[in-house]
Order: sequence, then C-alpha cells, then structure tokens
Amino acid sequence: MAQKVVREFIDDIDGSPAERTFTFAVDGVVYEIDLSSDNIAEFKSAIGGFIESARKVKTAAGSSQRQRGASTTDLRQRRERLNEVREWARNNGYSVSDRGRVSAEVLAAFDNRNSATAATG
Repeated sequence: MAQKVVREFIDDIDGSPAERTFTFAVDGVVYEIDLSSDNIAEFKSAIGGFIESARKVKTAAGSSQRQRGASTTDLRQRRERLNEVREWARNNGYSVSDRGRVSAEVLAAFDNRNSATAATG
C-alpha cells in the first residue's frame, strides 16, 4: 500500500500557508510564531517602532547561540536570513561569499532597505 505524507507549514494566525517562523522574546519569555507573507508584513509593521527604539542585546564574547540555548529553529532562521541577505546583496551590487561572515556594511544596507520598505508598506 502506498502512502503520501504531506507536511504543511501553516500560518498560526489565519491558517494560510506560512512563509517563515519568527522567534521573539517579551519579558524574558521566548516565543515562536509561523506567519504568511501578509502576516509577516503586519507583524513587522506592528513592532517596527519598538524595534527602532530598542537596543540590541550584546551576547557574551565567545559563547555560541547553541550554548546559550538557541533552538534548531533559531539557527535555521539565521541561516535563512543570511541566505536572503546574500541574495539581496548580489542583486544590489555587493560582493558576498556563499559561506562565512557577511560584512557589517552589507547587513546594515540590507536592514536599512527592510526598514524603508516596512515604513512605506
């Protein structure tokens, strides 16, 4: 007997197909939510002002995300984001390698592009 197993990545808000998982923390509690592209835009719009006003938290030197308890999902999301940054950078005239670190200049340009898009969207 043949079987077909279908895994669906579903938006936690409206049940539509999800694009990615967001991990965020509030009051020291870490949350994850799977969102579609429409709800990603809404999520970014809702928290955009808070993020712009917030400070990034520096991590202890030399400690990895895995050592601090980052989940496999967190690490996968970081890889996906870096792949997205690399693709954007190549399409916008930056030279980036397929592996290794992405320069602070490229990350800042990518983040500024996303901030401008969120502000107008």
